[in-house]
Amino acid sequence: MQNKLFSVKNKKILITGASAGLGKHYAQVLAEAGAHIIACARREELLNDLVQEIKNKKGSIQSLVLDVTDFSDAEKKLTQLYSQLEGIDVLINNAGTTAKVKRPVIDITLEDWDDVMDTNLKSMWHISNITAKYMQKFSIKGSIINISSTAANRARAGNPIYGISKSAVIALTEKLAGEYAHYNIRVNSIAPGFFETDINKSFVQSEGGKEFLARTIPLGRKGEYEELEGAIFLFSSNASSYITGECLFVDGGYIINSLI
Repeated sequence: MQNKLFSVKNKKILITGASAGLGKHYAQVLAEAGAHIIACARREELLNDLVQEIKNKKGSIQSLVLDVTDFSDAEKKLTQLYSQLEGIDVLINNAGTTAKVKRPVIDITLEDWDDVMDTNLKSMWHISNITAKYMQKFSIKGSIINISSTAANRARAGNPIYGISKSAVIALTEKLAGEYAHYNIRVNSIAPGFFETDINKSFVQSEGGKEFLARTIPLGRKGEYEELEGAIFLFSSNASSYITGECLFVDGGYIINSLI
C-alpha cells in the first residue's frame, strides 16, 4: 500500500533545468521509478547525454531544448508538446540562476534584477499557467512543484536578488495553489538547503564554506542529492493528494538555527 501511494509509474513529468545538478537527479530517479520524463534545458548536448543514460537503463524519457526566459518560444513549444501528450501529470519548475556579477546591493542594476527574476520567478509563473491550462483541458489532477531555497528565509549578504526571487517563489506557490485548486491541481514548493550545484560549488567545497556549513546547519553538513528524493516523490505522487500551497524545507535544520 505504501509503495503504491508514492508511485510515479507512468506519470508524465516535465522538469525544467534538467540537464545538470538537482534537475538531472530528479529526472534520473523519477525515470527509474517508472515515470515518463520530459527533460527541458538550454544545453542540448547535456540533454542528449541524459536521454541516452536513462534509455540505457530502460527508462522512458524525451527531451525538449527550452530557454525558459524566451517566453514566446517556450509557450509555442510547450503548447505543441502538451497537445501531443494530452497534458502532463507533474511539472517541476527547477530552472534557476543567480546573479552573473556579485555587486554591493547599492550598485545592483535593473539588468541584474531582470536576469535573475526572469529565470527564477517570471518563467515559473509563465510555464505554470501554460501547464495548468492543459491539465485542466485534459481533466488531469496535476501537481506543480516549484523549487525554492533556504535563501528565501535567510538574509545573506552578497546575493540579495536570488534570495528575493526564492521568497517570491514561495508566495507564488501559495497564490497559484489557491487559484488552481478549483481545477484539482496542487501546487507546492521544495526549499533545498546546501546541496552542491553549479551555482554554489566553489563555496561548498572551500574551507570557509565547509566551516560555515558545520557551524550553521544543525546536522553539521551539506545535503546529498538522495536526501531530496523523499520530497520529490511526495509531491509527484498521490501521497500528497491533500497537500497544496506548502513549502517543504530540506535543509538539515538550517532555517531553524537561531545562531546564524
